[in-house]
Amino acid sequence: MNYAWLIPSMLMGSVLAASSGNWFFLFASVFGSLLAALLNVQFQAYSRAFGDLSFSGKHFYLGDQKLSRLAFFWPPEIKQKVLAFLLALENSPKRLELISKLVESNFLLSEKGLGYIGFVAAEPVGINLLSGYPHLAIIGPTGSGKSFLLDRYFKSLYAQPQQFQFVLIDFKMAATFAFYSDQPRISGPFSENNLAALQQELERLERLMHQRGLELGFQHTPVFVLVDEFAHLLSKYPKAAGYFENFLARGRSVNIHVVVATQNLSSIPRSMQAHLRSRIAVGHLEKVELLALGDQAATPVVNTKDSRSARLIGLGQAAQHFDF
Repeated sequence: MNYAWLIPSMLMGSVLAASSGNWFFLFASVFGSLLAALLNVQFQAYSRAFGDLSFSGKHFYLGDQKLSRLAFFWPPEIKQKVLAFLLALENSPKRLELISKLVESNFLLSEKGLGYIGFVAAEPVGINLLSGYPHLAIIGPTGSGKSFLLDRYFKSLYAQPQQFQFVLIDFKMAATFAFYSDQPRISGPFSENNLAALQQELERLERLMHQRGLELGFQHTPVFVLVDEFAHLLSKYPKAAGYFENFLARGRSVNIHVVVATQNLSSIPRSMQAHLRSRIAVGHLEKVELLALGDQAATPVVNTKDSRSARLIGLGQAAQHFDF
């Protein structure tokens, strides 16, 4: 490539330095020109790179081309390939390691409590239950990918450096969270004792808040309660409904956040629906179901051959489409 365009900027710097006696102008023009040239070389290399994406433990490679550890320099198509690479990985220590590294490098969303759910035009999209609506429902029929989405959301939170606590409840033959049941900071598999213990913690924190002031709740380490096949849980363990009524109604003040996945909104008691104000519609849902979720447009979610699509719905807010 012809880099003759660098000459005018360096000449201008030389003229300014000579006329003003300030040689900083020369240094700045030379440094800026060289930096621009290096960046251009890097982008040109990425544009010519081809082949399969791989990860060595420290770096991503596209074919033989090593990608910069600063994801800021990756063009959108490279980000898309990295996301697709992550999507293809099964539950494994390697997958969590990759997500952790991307979170730490600020490629995936790394704001405290911002859980990664997908992407729009190769840019990551997340939802933050710490600063927005405190609880989330993922609604979709069998095979729509709602368990996969719940799994991804959990992993991006688990990888964050804030050391959140988790209660994982899975009625899908323990498939969604099986790999993580014995990991640190995780309570699972399901038992009524786990819910009873969380209820006791909720009440303890409320007493402390009453004694010390409202700010205590937001100093407490957030606890995320994630449930796959929520309707199955409620039907098989009727006592669980009382616990979740409390977690949903009173959890926000003490940083307890509930995320449930189920096949339809009608399977969730109406008293709980009022607290699940953030909702994700996954897969093909009937128009009446989308309207019930709060999506006034009620446009069907359409999957592509390369990804699945969903819609993030916050009551009173415009719905946001994303791929995952």
